[in-house]
Amino acid sequence: EAPETEPMTREEIAIESQAAAPLQEFHSSITSRNFQRAFECFSRERQSKINFDDWAAGFASTVSSEANYIQLKSYDDEHVVLNYILFATDKPNIVRRFEGEATMVFEDGKWKIDRAVNTLIDD
Repeated sequence: EAPETEPMTREEIAIESQAAAPLQEFHSSITSRNFQRAFECFSRERQSKINFDDWAAGFASTVSSEANYIQLKSYDDEHVVLNYILFATDKPNIVRRFEGEATMVFEDGKWKIDRAVNTLIDD
């Protein structure tokens, strides 16, 4: 039997929705190969640690990237932590599932991805 969980408050639902949007935009941008738009979903701190060309080249065999089942794990005034399942499809049509956790920070009036860890579930 699943453990009982408290229903989410309106505030939690709003925070989850607002913070999930850039995470979904990031993955849809990878799928549409708009790497500049995906890169802009990262926080300034994260961007400063990435060589854009090398990072974008890492998606050469990626067909699609999709974050699903996004759930609010925790939040405070400056951070939101989201859990999700990532479905990544690579050429030649190999689908992998990952458990993901993204830490979002609020910058320039919007949530940005500061950190993301994706752990392979199955191969």
